[in-house]
Amino acid sequence: MRSADRRRLLAQATRDIILTEGEKAATVRAITGRAGMPLSSFHYVYESREEAVREVWPLLRADDSFFAVPELPEGTTMEDVIIGMVTSWFRGTAAEPLKELGELELFVHSIRTEELRALPAEFQSTYEELVIGALENAMEQLGVTALIPMRSLARMVLIVTDGASKGMLVNADAIQPDELIPPLFSGFNRFFAAVDPA
Repeated sequence: MRSADRRRLLAQATRDIILTEGEKAATVRAITGRAGMPLSSFHYVYESREEAVREVWPLLRADDSFFAVPELPEGTTMEDVIIGMVTSWFRGTAAEPLKELGELELFVHSIRTEELRALPAEFQSTYEELVIGALENAMEQLGVTALIPMRSLARMVLIVTDGASKGMLVNADAIQPDELIPPLFSGFNRFFAAVDPA
């Protein structure tokens, strides 16, 4: 087996254990057992368990399609776009709660582990870029511009998704996206203005 294939299988095994049993259960022995490899194969590929954990991060990233903006009909506002995007994200996340729980566990573990401490910020930045890209796509279609920095807008959106995901993990039935998400973004149109054609 090629080294790249062995590395991929071990990373996937690490992810699967974190999702089903928790981060602390992902020992080197458990990882190799899940991957169906001898213990020695792990150290052939990785220098440490944390290196394998690092490679789980990209495997947990949200489906980019949640941030895709379709062709927008006339009369659509940026508020409509954001509500639709967050509602789509929430429904997708609610369908895979273990993935969200695994991401949360990795956040806490990485923040407390010196060699992984930068990862949560890097991971969050990828989400910010996805949101910014979606907003810029919508703004171009609607002929509007942002009145505050795009990264600030993205962070506002992600603060809502972060809170909603934790609420969903505690009690999924308590969060009805069609009822709760629109009020959270009520008034967001004030952060945008029509582009001056001149």
